[in-house]
Amino acid sequence: MPIVLFLLWVIFNAKLNWEVAITGLLAAAFVYSFMCKHMGYSYKTDIAIIKNIPLGIKFIAVLLWQIYLSNRDVSRIVFHRHEEIKPQLVFFKTQLKSDAALVALANSITLTPGTITVSEHEGMFGVHCLNEHMAEDMDNSDFVKVLVKMERSEDA
Repeated sequence: MPIVLFLLWVIFNAKLNWEVAITGLLAAAFVYSFMCKHMGYSYKTDIAIIKNIPLGIKFIAVLLWQIYLSNRDVSRIVFHRHEEIKPQLVFFKTQLKSDAALVALANSITLTPGTITVSEHEGMFGVHCLNEHMAEDMDNSDFVKVLVKMERSEDA
């Protein structure tokens, strides 16, 4: 994380000279120590983030694929008049524990066309779906599978 903070400093300054580099190193060290002392951050968090980079890339790929599939489904519903819209409100419980994973899942569902997360409480999600096809197997979706793997790698 200190390296990321330093790189952000350099990017925001739009140049690199001795003055910017020394000031950036001091600022990055100060911010990182503040994060460690007051925000519960540690080098273990850095290691967990680095270990989760491949899973994060996989999660983004799954999200983009699901957005594509949902766009196709919603377009079919909109442009074919004979297809009936049967909105549903679906509730399901997930095994995700961390707030970050729960927020990622809720936002991913909302970003996917035809679905919107309307509630979440202690892992119980309420999702409004455009039809019953979109409501199928939400508790075991690709989003949940990748997020569970990410949580497991953080615990290890």
